[in-house]
Amino acid sequence: MGGQILSLDSKLDQEIHKCARCGYCREKDTHDICPVRSILGFESSYARGKLYLAQFCLKENIKKLTPDLIKKFYLCTMCGNCYKHCPLSINTPKIINELRSEFLENYNPFHDPIIIKNLVSNLYHNPTVINAFIERKGSVGPRLYLLNKNKEDYLFFSGCINENNKKSLESIFDIFNYLDFEVTELKEHAGCCGMPVFEFGHKDFLLSKISNNMNIFKKIGMKKVIVNCPGCLHVFKEFYCTDSNIEFIHLTEFLNDNLGTLYPANGIQVTYHDPCLLGRYLGIYEAPRQLLSKMGFAIKEMPRTKDESFCCGGGTLSIMYPDISREISRSRITEAKKTGCSVLTTSCSLCKRNLAESNEGGIEILEITDLLASMLNRSPDLDLIVPLKVMPEFSGTMIGMED
Repeated sequence: MGGQILSLDSKLDQEIHKCARCGYCREKDTHDICPVRSILGFESSYARGKLYLAQFCLKENIKKLTPDLIKKFYLCTMCGNCYKHCPLSINTPKIINELRSEFLENYNPFHDPIIIKNLVSNLYHNPTVINAFIERKGSVGPRLYLLNKNKEDYLFFSGCINENNKKSLESIFDIFNYLDFEVTELKEHAGCCGMPVFEFGHKDFLLSKISNNMNIFKKIGMKKVIVNCPGCLHVFKEFYCTDSNIEFIHLTEFLNDNLGTLYPANGIQVTYHDPCLLGRYLGIYEAPRQLLSKMGFAIKEMPRTKDESFCCGGGTLSIMYPDISREISRSRITEAKKTGCSVLTTSCSLCKRNLAESNEGGIEILEITDLLASMLNRSPDLDLIVPLKVMPEFSGTMIGMED
């Protein structure tokens, strides 16, 4: 990298010029494909316009690139919906990420404040990304927990979001305890997976995290690592697995494999939001739904679901443009309310937070692990969702789990 003219990998450079301007990345059956375009409506707010601007950026002297032009490449949730719908398979999110990396190295696009440099500096001096996302001082980084049962060992990587949300982490541990896994916090502390800053284009930060965390994983010697955050899981599978035989597993996959039929929710309907990274990027659609079915819930799908799912507005956009992020979240909540369900559930802590912050009432927003832990604990918080009178008394075993 470097020099006065930006340059990309030759394959990506060719992809930029493949765009036929067909508009398939704009909308489908009156539904917006791009969440940012759904709010702003500008040509430059979705993939087709961004690819046109990318062509301009790659042929002009970098001194001619204005902050306003460069900032348009940060008006993106990186949800991948444009890539999914592109008939030419142009990977626009990857192109945007590469351009962000070039901008960061060659040109500071943010003069007041210098948000990227502040964010990166914060992460280098604090191993958790949570400060950058929710501006909370004194937060802690991810922790590693050993799960053991009958000589069957797993490593649980808590992630920044869960580690700084006591209730969420307790819910997960309650489930592990129900499954008779002994949970032990290890003295080795992992760092941020690197995903959020990588989305800003800071490759060096990601590489440093890969090196540090992989050394810890290898030292511990675990072959199976359970992860709840789809962002962490995506980075682990995409970048960490290249030189190791470690298997990274999403928490809903682990629970679906280890739990039998649970307390019946008597067919009470909930709607489910597919996280972009867990769904479109990793292809994990069925495990969360199967887990909800085992709990007795009937899933009433929104019009845009699975690989057509609409983004919650999170990721780097929620840091750069929180107002636009909240508008996208409200749009998704409105779609969920139209199903008539009283609960919108998901399998991503960040999606849950983004949606909950924009929720104006009329629907509960919960992670699947929240629902499951509440059932195990027979929590009164669940009364509005699953009246306890429809649930059998807990007698130490669950339906379908008897010896």
